[in-house]
Amino acid sequence: MDDIYQLGLTNLFVEIGLLVTNKFKIETKYAHLDSTSFPAIWGI
Repeated sequence: MDDIYQLGLTNLFVEIGLLVTNKFKIETKYAHLDSTSFPAIWGI
């Protein structure tokens, strides 16, 4: 938990998003990732 806190939730979700798009070869030419909305989704 301390490592997650130090990394920051926004950075964590961005990293996860990048890993997923790379793993599944999702075209990102026109994709938009608004990581500012993640805390609202999770109720933080």
